[in-house]
Amino acid sequence: MSNILVVESKNDRIFIEAIVNHLNCNNFALNIEIVIDEYEDLDGLSEKKLILKLKNIQARSQKDIINKIGIIIDLDEHQEIDRIQFINTCVEQAFEICQPISKPKDFIQITTNYGENLHLACYFTNVNGQGELETVLKAIKTEDSPHADCLESWQKCIESKGKKSNKKTLINFG
Repeated sequence: MSNILVVESKNDRIFIEAIVNHLNCNNFALNIEIVIDEYEDLDGLSEKKLILKLKNIQARSQKDIINKIGIIIDLDEHQEIDRIQFINTCVEQAFEICQPISKPKDFIQITTNYGENLHLACYFTNVNGQGELETVLKAIKTEDSPHADCLESWQKCIESKGKKSNKKTLINFG
């Protein structure tokens, strides 16, 4: 059986994969192993991309045994209820029979067009109800982060000058 985790971007995938590997190597505290067989990134969040990804997973379920699907996206400036509705809309368009998600971390059952039963849950990356992966990283940092601080100042400057920055642009400081 496969467990698939859908994330917003390659950066999210790399970070979450590293955390899962770290937790599994040091599972003495958890006494469980986190099993994610495959990571799928959306290359940017949009309704169209998430629906297509879910439809592709559904098509694969016809030949591969897929047990669980997890979706992790940034909360950004949205309310949790809005993100839940976003995911419910995508799931409803991708699958024939599904119950709506009522809260993060709780699995719902989905029936594919081919009759397979899958389980799906979601989680929203945030700190105190706002933000994204970068917000989480800044909150847990143990040392100064001058490059990240400069990037944040640059984004605020660009936005104050009337241009919306593209947060999905990758900048390599290394």
